[in-house]
Amino acid sequence: MPHDPSALKNAVGASSPVATEIATTGPVARLAATFGIANPAAKPGDVLPPGWADLYFGSLHGPSNMRADGQAAKSAWMPAIPFSFIRVGGDKTEFLGDVRIGDELKRFTKIKEVTVGGTADAPNLRMLQRTETTSPRGLTIVEEREFVYFDGHGPAAAPAPSLPAPVWKRPLDPSPVLMFRYSALRFNSHRIHYDRKYAMEVEGAPGLIVQSSLMGQLLIELCGSELPQKKIATISRTNRQVVYDLGPITLCGTPSADGKSAKVWVLDQAGVPALHGEVVFAT
Repeated sequence: MPHDPSALKNAVGASSPVATEIATTGPVARLAATFGIANPAAKPGDVLPPGWADLYFGSLHGPSNMRADGQAAKSAWMPAIPFSFIRVGGDKTEFLGDVRIGDELKRFTKIKEVTVGGTADAPNLRMLQRTETTSPRGLTIVEEREFVYFDGHGPAAAPAPSLPAPVWKRPLDPSPVLMFRYSALRFNSHRIHYDRKYAMEVEGAPGLIVQSSLMGQLLIELCGSELPQKKIATISRTNRQVVYDLGPITLCGTPSADGKSAKVWVLDQAGVPALHGEVVFAT
């Protein structure tokens, strides 16, 4: 019998306890090594690049509270989700202030919206979560991320976006080593990113699934390297379709004529836009 996820709408408004973590140097050095770049924040007081604070606050669920896919089965504030598979539909992150090495960071997540979709025979659930991170200087990062839960085949790909000709293009090999190290650094145990046997035999994928957060972070790095004088205020991303580790993909970007923003996107191995979004620069 198909799941009836309508009761999960009652979870709107639920929020996690506030978690606390210190921004330390080790994870930053390891992510820099993973990306093959110079360490951007090696001593107390150094500012982390945008997106790098996600190195902290990895999920702490233990083996007794783990779904077959490696994700948490339930928590004191988050309801158990009756679907087998999880993807990220998209997100928007606002960088309101700096995160510095040595900062005591606090973070909590709240369920903002729950939407039931699909058909009676193949329902799906979309859950929008809002996460706020504060530093000693106040509210620093706000992220709203949509999770999509489903069984069998997921929702159809979103319509293809209208994108400009790319000004920036950078090839990326989504190798298993890159994906494994990135998942390990974020303490992300979702097996679709590192367990090929699980991804192919259980979830029916043709290979490992490349983390949308990894591609999004590398789009931030692309903007940072092309426009180092600009400070990123927000990045929004829509995951149009899943990307697999079946060969090189391409990171693309085009700045706006007024220099206030940039379109960014990822082309899969067939040259199809799989993830697209926009970076807005601080004024």
